[in-house]
Amino acid sequence: MHALVRAPEAAEFLVKDFVKAPLIDALVFTNSKGAKPFPWSPELLEKFEACKKSLADATLIQHPVSDAPLGLFADASSRREKLAPAQLNQLSFISQFTTDIKHIKGEDNTVAEAISRINAISLEQEYEDLAKSQKPDEELLRLLENNSSSLQLTKVVIPGTDLSLICDLSTSKPQPYVTPEFRRAIFNKLHNLSHPESRATTRLVADRYVWPSINKDYRSWSRVCQACQRSKVTRHNSAPLGNFDTPSGRFILIHMDVIGPLQVCNDYRYCLTAIDRVTRWPEVWPMRTTTAEEVAETFTREWIARYGVPSVLTTDRGAQFESDLFRRLLQNFATKRIRTTAYHPAANGMIERVSCMNEIGF
Repeated sequence: MHALVRAPEAAEFLVKDFVKAPLIDALVFTNSKGAKPFPWSPELLEKFEACKKSLADATLIQHPVSDAPLGLFADASSRREKLAPAQLNQLSFISQFTTDIKHIKGEDNTVAEAISRINAISLEQEYEDLAKSQKPDEELLRLLENNSSSLQLTKVVIPGTDLSLICDLSTSKPQPYVTPEFRRAIFNKLHNLSHPESRATTRLVADRYVWPSINKDYRSWSRVCQACQRSKVTRHNSAPLGNFDTPSGRFILIHMDVIGPLQVCNDYRYCLTAIDRVTRWPEVWPMRTTTAEEVAETFTREWIARYGVPSVLTTDRGAQFESDLFRRLLQNFATKRIRTTAYHPAANGMIERVSCMNEIGF
């Protein structure tokens, strides 16, 4: 059992031997920027290996009897062709250590089944209340009197108690009849485990309980589950495509984009491109960087000084266009800026085509 409680020993080793070891002194000797070389020595290597071994031993859980036979029980599919590639690799890795791999039926492999599956979820605490609610239930009395129903309703004594519940015996296992006051509670207990889809919820509920209109109830309750509606997207709404209004004159609406990095020429590595929507007049200006300052200066010097202030400017969501400097520049010029949709360059397709041709030419 000493191997299971090695973590305190590892912590004590780190405090006594590691904190006061020459490793700390060596780290202090070399500053945080790494300007001085690290003074590695055989003594430091020995301390470093001892620290690694202590940390590894602290997290290693060993069996009290090292030579005892080990049995691993797992829940998996019996059909190999349905396994994912990752599961096939894991099975191949396990087969390198043992060849004694046996398949156990689910009903006999209760240890693994109890962890990975829902074997029995019942109203153990509420059996007595359920039995009392069945006696005055008018719906249940009508089903007992009506022999045309497919349900085989019979009283079944709960093992270990003196209570009896009316269950359906038409299937391989008894299914308790649930009265209206317990139906929603049972659905919530089963559905809230993992919020499965409607078909999975159908199997969870219908395999364990029975009542009239059971399919209709759990389908309607699944649709109004707020947790499922928040996390599951079953319907995708696509917004309609928008259209640019036709400008009344030239140089009123322009599109702008930045291209690069390109091959360096006279310290210029980027280009700022712009095109007028009416005349389709394109222009390209070289830039050394893509900072907001240089983009704003180039745009003001090359376009505004020559063609005037545009009323509308369309750009992507680049950092230089989203900067506070560029926003204040357009605010002073009373220019409205239109942002394109994120990760959708077709929204600014006119300038994107120009930028593509310029990149190919450069």
